[in-house]
Amino acid sequence: MTTSTVSNLQPRQHMISVARRICLFSVLVMSVQGQHTTITVADDAPITGARRPVALVALGTDVIVANRRSGSLTVIDARTHRVVTEHRVARRIADIAAKPDGSGVLVLDDAQRHLLDVRITGSKDDRNFQTRVICALPVKPERMLLSSDQRRLFVTSRWDRCVTAIDLVADGDRPHRQHQIALGFPVQEMVLISQGKRLVAADAFGGRLAIINVQRAALEFVRKLDGHNILCLALSGDASKLYVAHQQINPTGWTDFDDVHWGTLMANSLRVLTVSSLLNRDVDILQGGWLEKLGRTGHAAGDPGPVVIGARGTLAVALSGVGDVAVTRASYADRFHVGRRPVDLLIINDNLLIADQLSDSIARIDLRAGTVAEKISLGPSVAATARDRGEALFYNARLSHDGWMSCHSCHSEGHTIGQLADTLGDGDYGAPKRIPSLLGSGQTGPWAWNGGMTKLEEQVRKSVKTTMHGNSLSNDEAADIVAFLKSLTPPASRFHAPDSQLRQGRKVFAKYGCNECHTPPLYTSSVTVDVGL
Repeated sequence: MTTSTVSNLQPRQHMISVARRICLFSVLVMSVQGQHTTITVADDAPITGARRPVALVALGTDVIVANRRSGSLTVIDARTHRVVTEHRVARRIADIAAKPDGSGVLVLDDAQRHLLDVRITGSKDDRNFQTRVICALPVKPERMLLSSDQRRLFVTSRWDRCVTAIDLVADGDRPHRQHQIALGFPVQEMVLISQGKRLVAADAFGGRLAIINVQRAALEFVRKLDGHNILCLALSGDASKLYVAHQQINPTGWTDFDDVHWGTLMANSLRVLTVSSLLNRDVDILQGGWLEKLGRTGHAAGDPGPVVIGARGTLAVALSGVGDVAVTRASYADRFHVGRRPVDLLIINDNLLIADQLSDSIARIDLRAGTVAEKISLGPSVAATARDRGEALFYNARLSHDGWMSCHSCHSEGHTIGQLADTLGDGDYGAPKRIPSLLGSGQTGPWAWNGGMTKLEEQVRKSVKTTMHGNSLSNDEAADIVAFLKSLTPPASRFHAPDSQLRQGRKVFAKYGCNECHTPPLYTSSVTVDVGL
């Protein structure tokens, strides 16, 4: 298999602009499981756009930051907390993991559906990055996790609704074979339990938890939680408890001011389950556990995300929607404002590092002092587009009254949590409606459940005002959110059929008049029809 070496950047001194640094990249043509596969990265281009950090890992005395949009890795010295270098290694990055031998990181490129091996060599101030494809992956790879013996890698794939188990050879960076474990629902977060013998994989949108036998790479059973948006699974220090960060929507509640204000419509929670109850299908999954409500009336905590558990009784929870992190330690409990959207946490050397996705920075909390010590910029500020501004508003729980929920709370990653909500989308309360996906909705008006909105901007304004009970949006804010919604495309179909079958199906579709309402190419219509719902 061909290996391409990417020349390193010189050390970055005193936060010198990364935009001035030029790396040499190439098109790599490689053999992946017997097939000819191409991985494309930028040609001789500096990184000038937004980075969007998504993951942090410790690697020796370094912290490696994975930047989603730029497809780059930023190296930060864990002792000085300064950026050392940055390299583009992928088209886009969903997740990273430290390699077992400490020689680099494994990278998920979800744009090209590749698992990459990135070997980092050289001295402290002179790094070289070698990037190669390990294997191809199913649609929309999200997270990866190494087994306890570090010989098997698990990858969740949202739209293929599966976990892929990849057996690695001894050096931990080459595939031996793959097993796809079908779950039947979109999947994202995962964690190892029972001394690494079981893997828990969580529903990307709803409350299902799949229990997978690691040795056999097989699904054993599925448990169900009352909740949605499971954005983190974390195991306690003694491995007896599973922490689950999620939200809960009340299907019998109304989206009126009182239910939003008192937190009875949307709860932001940290659920603690005992591993023994989780694995015993004969007992209630909640037996022996408890529920921590995050935030309170007057100081809500929308969209709880990553959880990290450290020494000295440290428990940190990212409150992603409000840009805060809640920290409990033996000597204090506090809530710190760290940025715009914290999406990953890492404890190293008594410091809590937080990847703040929307500000392209890493915040650092000094855990001993209990203070936000600094923000580490990953690069120069760039002018935000309308889509970027809309994305920031979409994930901002402060857009709602008191910060209880964001647009993302019900439309997870632009899709849907699949729950019922009694909104004014049909003009009145009393008929809870299934929350729809927003993927592709920017082109499929009219909007609202009764088709009463001919302008998407007006539907956005109504949702913020009557569902979230936030302040009225300005014209620019409404336009920015619409720009973001129009960028949300439906996932590729998981179903593949022969061309002959597709042609026959198209004829039947037309023969029975389905195309009169479901008009190509979007297979919808702007006409409002009473279908008896």
